[in-house]
Amino acid sequence: MLDNHGAAMNVTVPKATARIKFRYSRSIDPSPIVAAVEAAAARAGVTLDVIRQGRPPETPADHPFIRAAEAATGHAAETRPFGTDASELQEIAPCVILGPDVMDTAHSPRERAHGAAGGGGAGVPPADGRLTGG
Repeated sequence: MLDNHGAAMNVTVPKATARIKFRYSRSIDPSPIVAAVEAAAARAGVTLDVIRQGRPPETPADHPFIRAAEAATGHAAETRPFGTDASELQEIAPCVILGPDVMDTAHSPRERAHGAAGGGGAGVPPADGRLTGG
């Protein structure tokens, strides 16, 4: 995300901010990528602040909670590069992230998740409070 702090897009701005969100799974070591970004910033004379969230959530595939989620949804668990509060919440309890059918509707009133065979799935309450899904 780029932020020119209110300056017009067709001028050299006195201050600009770029935010990069790097999402990775627990099995990937982010150190080489972070080091490359840090080196590029140093070469360009750019100030870089690295802010890390919690470790990527990745509950073991054989964990009872994962197996229960698979049984309830009828779908095998898989790892996806989505940012969620699970990075912080996993310190309290194991996490399972259930997402929308398609990313086109994520974080919108039309977001929904279906269970096995397209019916009886987990409901996602949209902004108006109705329960959808299943």
